[in-house]
Amino acid sequence: MDDVTALFNQYENEYCNKSTDISRKITTASTLGAEAKRKKLVEVDVDIKEADTIIKKMDNEARSVAPDRQKQLQNKVKEYKADLASLKEQLQKARSTTSDFEAGRAELGLGMDYASSSAAQRDRMLSATAKLEQSDERLKQGKALLAETEAIGASVLGQLQAQRETIQRSRDTLAGVNNGDLRKAEATLKTMNKRELGTGILANLHSQRETIVRSRDTLHGADDNITKARKILSSMSKRMLQNKLIMFGIIGTLLAAIILIIYFKAK
Repeated sequence: MDDVTALFNQYENEYCNKSTDISRKITTASTLGAEAKRKKLVEVDVDIKEADTIIKKMDNEARSVAPDRQKQLQNKVKEYKADLASLKEQLQKARSTTSDFEAGRAELGLGMDYASSSAAQRDRMLSATAKLEQSDERLKQGKALLAETEAIGASVLGQLQAQRETIQRSRDTLAGVNNGDLRKAEATLKTMNKRELGTGILANLHSQRETIVRSRDTLHGADDNITKARKILSSMSKRMLQNKLIMFGIIGTLLAAIILIIYFKAK
């Protein structure tokens, strides 16, 4: 076996492995979801291009062999080209099936962004629910405030009504008082004022008299105290004089005794 034939056989083995792998991937893609299927078909497309390149290399090698072997190798190349065409057709069918499936999902509103759309719808629904709850809470607060306002208004109206009745009674009372009653009341007040004034003056004079009497008694007591003090001072003066005389006598006696002692010692 020459080098060309060996190289052809190598390419042939590579193509067979690649063809088997492509067929397996197409079969697997039919069981996958839309996104995974699309990725798998992209891989198949790359593999088909590589398989096509391998067939071209095989064709070049088949043209390079001897004429007696060339026809045999070219027949193999044709078979592999037919196999590759079949794989391409299977890939196209798989793609069309995916497109039809996605179109159907799109018609039902279940396209590729279905998950994100569903999440967005759920978020909008939650947001709307939260806003509805907030509105309900505000409505409750408004009702409570309205009830409180009504209660305050009723209380104020009650107080105003009571004040109105009081004012009306006062007016009725004033209307019932005539001029004669007013004059009598005025004269009575004047008499009471005079009596109270006289009573106040007498009370004031009596208070002043008592104050003078107390002052006089205080002065008499002071005179007595002064007299007693004078007597005590006079007695004390006499005693002081007596004490001085006694003290001078004692001093004189002591001096005389000292002089006598000195005199006798001097002898």
